[in-house]
Amino acid sequence: MSQPPGSPHMKSASRLIILSFVAFGLAACATQPQPDFTPPPAKGKDAKTTLENRR
Repeated sequence: MSQPPGSPHMKSASRLIILSFVAFGLAACATQPQPDFTPPPAKGKDAKTTLENRR
């Protein structure tokens, strides 16, 4: 015996499916590594540049 469309069982099942998709989407976003916005370290002067710019 099938339930008529819009029955409480169908509403709770569809709500459960939607909530599981939302939870899966949030979990996928939460596990991504955060981008690193720190600038690379400043490059030191090499020996040639030091000799050329010595004052």
